Amino acid sequence: VTHTSRITDVTHFQEVRHIEFGRPEKFDFDCGDVLGVLSPNTDEAVENALRVLGLGAEDSITVNLSHDLPHQQSRSFLNFPRTAASLLRYHYDLAAPAPQSFLRQLARAATDPDERERLAELSAPTRLVEYINYCYRERRTCIEVLEDFSNISLPVVSFFSHCKLMACRYFSISSAPTADKDILSLTVAKFEVTTPYGRERAGLCSSYLCTCLLYTSPSPRDS
Repeated sequence: VTHTSRITDVTHFQEVRHIEFGRPEKFDFDCGDVLGVLSPNTDEAVENALRVLGLGAEDSITVNLSHDLPHQQSRSFLNFPRTAASLLRYHYDLAAPAPQSFLRQLARAATDPDERERLAELSAPTRLVEYINYCYRERRTCIEVLEDFSNISLPVVSFFSHCKLMACRYFSISSAPTADKDILSLTVAKFEVTTPYGRERAGLCSSYLCTCLLYTSPSPRDS
């Protein structure tokens, strides 16, 4: 990031920023193209996930590709050991609403009859409205579901098998392809929402971009 500035007034309800990146050589694009951005999860989200899952940051975990889970795509980290902190920070979307498959897996693992019954209801195809109200409208994550149903002991591998993989967020490139050969610009609106139950939520990637620090070239003394 070589430049970032807010273009809406501080009194405006939404933060919108103009962000400029150094443009790599031979990086060509046309009007209307988009830039895909992979952002890490926040420190707070990673630390909370480690706590809920009972993991240490340096614990080694191997997640194997499962052909029974169509949402899993072949990723470089699958089938190889990674630290728990690395998996949670870069490879899994801790801000995404929990999928029904995750609730179904919890229902199988539940030993408390009331929790098992409630999870079976939320994960049933015929109870889609209840699932939407519980997870999507509230943007309730897998970690938050585990906190709600705290009596369940879920194997760590099961969590990683059903949690959503991190995916690119796409932003329209706002700079002209030929105006400046050294700059690529985005205009990013920070996504913030209050859920029906008053929970404050912010977009993972838009928040990350709006808080990115400027890149400073290292001095020869630092080399």
